[in-house]
Amino acid sequence: MDKVVMERIDAIVNNLDPEIRELAKNIFNHPELGKQEVKACEWQCRLLSKYGFEVEKGFCGIPTSYKAVYKGKKPGPKIAMLAEYDALPVLGHACGHNLIASMSVGIRWRNLCYRNACRGNRRCKS
Repeated sequence: MDKVVMERIDAIVNNLDPEIRELAKNIFNHPELGKQEVKACEWQCRLLSKYGFEVEKGFCGIPTSYKAVYKGKKPGPKIAMLAEYDALPVLGHACGHNLIASMSVGIRWRNLCYRNACRGNRRCKS
């Protein structure tokens, strides 16, 4: 890929960095056990919606899950990214799921920087 394009993408991603850090900290500071991650789910959905993803909450009948899709402009393969964001009883996010969730959101968004060159859809299920 062209060096100028990569520098532009890096600049865009660096601007997103504070939002991804805030997401990771929020999830860490508000640990929620499995199938109780109401806040973590909402924060992720809000951020993905902000950047143009179509978000479906309650995916597969699980209230704290979601599917976020960004439809490509051209036909092609589908790329899926999955993440966990539940905490452990007593230990909170010693498992690092707050980081897994926030990095997954960041990677999903970063992939959009390539959207004009890519074909297909980006699907995110969490």
